[in-house]
Amino acid sequence: MPRCEACGQEGAAKCCSRCLKSWYCSIACQTRHWKEGHKHKCVKAEKPSASAAAATAAATAAATPRPAAAGGAARGSSGNAGVSHDAECAICLDTLQHPQTMPCGHRFCRGCVASMRRHGAAVAQVCPLCRGAMPDGERMILEAWRLVAQSQRCKEGKPRGAPVPAVVEELLGKAAALSREALAIDPADAQAHSSLGYALSEGGDTAGAETAYRAAVAADPQHAEAHYNLGIVLKLRGDKDGEEAAYRAATVADPQLAVAQFNLGVVLNDDRGNKAGAETAYRAAIAADPQLASAHYNLGNLLDELGDKAGAEAALRAAVAIDPQDADAQYSLGCVLGQRADIFGAARLFVAALKIDPTHAGAKTNLRHCLDPAVRQQALSMLKDEHRKAR
Repeated sequence: MPRCEACGQEGAAKCCSRCLKSWYCSIACQTRHWKEGHKHKCVKAEKPSASAAAATAAATAAATPRPAAAGGAARGSSGNAGVSHDAECAICLDTLQHPQTMPCGHRFCRGCVASMRRHGAAVAQVCPLCRGAMPDGERMILEAWRLVAQSQRCKEGKPRGAPVPAVVEELLGKAAALSREALAIDPADAQAHSSLGYALSEGGDTAGAETAYRAAVAADPQHAEAHYNLGIVLKLRGDKDGEEAAYRAATVADPQLAVAQFNLGVVLNDDRGNKAGAETAYRAAIAADPQLASAHYNLGNLLDELGDKAGAEAALRAAVAIDPQDADAQYSLGCVLGQRADIFGAARLFVAALKIDPTHAGAKTNLRHCLDPAVRQQALSMLKDEHRKAR
């Protein structure tokens, strides 16, 4: 009879199913030997012939103790009473870490499954225990995001409120289906919940999207993009309190997520009347992304409202420099210059705004105002007074 590789005891009846060379007297010995180094030496053996397999099975059956008689105490398959091997990963033979359940029902450490796939082995696509299908959830999620991006390209140039093209619905439906398949593999995958939420939101299912995003942040409270997208969905659903809370959670999870800082500023300014909080949020958005023109623009208008004309001018000039084709930014900067008695500078900006958008009513009105001789004379007088005070 073979000797146990771990303890040396004769009568070992359990053979390593991979190399078919090492024998053990129990699961516990096999696990210990695996951790002590067998996992680095174990090489998959060639598939034995039918006759050899039958002989091995017969020998194993003969050496395996018979079940206890009816009424005897029940034991686990290893022969160790009360031990559940469902809490053990069959890949690393260690305690399950972040368990991932396969479609076949077997559970493995999420890291072990990822490691198998990184090595690119063909066996990575099947369950190591039953050879059942083991789909790659990460690839499904990436494909789902690709389909969502493709659907967005299909919608480019379409008027707002126009019917959603059939091809877009089809792409979003496929993205949602892939996300759900990934969740069937790992229900705790925050990325899969997030991709499902995005696909549902783009398709107009805000209730389903909210559920998916809430599941994403429950699975990963530090998933800043999921918090942010949840805020977008709650805005569409009219939940102002939830929207603000979601944006705040996103900024806590990732202070460098500029769009979350910006949207928080919009909520605080427009819905809460919290000007100081809005200014802080806009400045945080600019610090995270200095090229975010909309944050400079909103900050400029807010500072203008608060009476800080110099700060407003600086912020609006930054917005115009980043996006010279923003007619509203050109117009707002013109208004600030007009208030600072720079009528000629204001007029030039109003003209620039009208070149971008000939229908801009505010630019038309203010340009006529700037061209009024009386207004120009008043501006010159103000400039003279300021010069006199400065001397």
